[in-house]
Amino acid sequence: MTENNLDIFLDKFYIFPEEIDAGFITEDSTFIVTLLSLFRTEINVTSVDKFNIGGIIIQHEVTPFAMPPNCNKFNDLTVLGEGPPQQDSLITYFIDADPFAFELPVTGQRITPFLYECDFTTVEISLLFDTLKYQDIKGNEQRRSIAGVLPRKDLSFDVWENANFAQRLRNDIRRFLESILAVPVFHEPLHIVSDPKLLTKITTEEDFTFYPILQKGVELSTQFLIIKTINSENPHEIKEITTIDNGLKEINFSSAVTNSYVPKETIAYPVVICYLDTPEIQRPNEDMLKVPFRFKEFV
Repeated sequence: MTENNLDIFLDKFYIFPEEIDAGFITEDSTFIVTLLSLFRTEINVTSVDKFNIGGIIIQHEVTPFAMPPNCNKFNDLTVLGEGPPQQDSLITYFIDADPFAFELPVTGQRITPFLYECDFTTVEISLLFDTLKYQDIKGNEQRRSIAGVLPRKDLSFDVWENANFAQRLRNDIRRFLESILAVPVFHEPLHIVSDPKLLTKITTEEDFTFYPILQKGVELSTQFLIIKTINSENPHEIKEITTIDNGLKEINFSSAVTNSYVPKETIAYPVVICYLDTPEIQRPNEDMLKVPFRFKEFV
């Protein structure tokens, strides 16, 4: 490469990556932000502006700080598991050279766990296929599934709550309507046989060879699992599945389990990442509240 070709890279400031998409957010995730100065003289980062910063933490030197000629520095940016449903932040670095502003967008969808127990007799799951219409020379029509396009899953079930929890359910529905939800696949239960705290796997009682939602999700590297105490909301956590071992009845995660769980009292479910259709709240009697929930897979 000639000196003239190198000149197009010199005397410039760079940020890598140019944007951070955290994807589905279920726990804290840390990203390395690289500041690279290819100026042949010292420059200064004069300030770092943070817009809509809720849900992230960025660690950097106190501004202003110097960037010597041809150097790089690293900042840790952590996207928190807790925060707004939609992560849409903007970090802007200002330097005392031209151009003077460099933007780093940070985006992602924070997943909210659906922790209410359902009426198991009402659970339904439907597969909706994207199709194309074909027509032959005689005018006969036929619909065929688009090759390579997986069906979208729709889930539905009823939740009953008594008067003590009815108001909490009403409040949660408002929050659910603004969130992307991890909805348990109740007909694929997994009971753990040992405390998985600090481990990156769980061992289950069930042979999950014939759990189609779990198996297909892992095959496509898109499957999450929710772990929770039976008949209780806490503790709970959502983990991303990396691999499964049908023979050993083991499910492996991308990160370690945080909480401690009591064997036989803990259940895990594969989840479908969904959004909620507006539900119709019903009150069959003065003591009970019934909500028919309908979910559509987020694709």
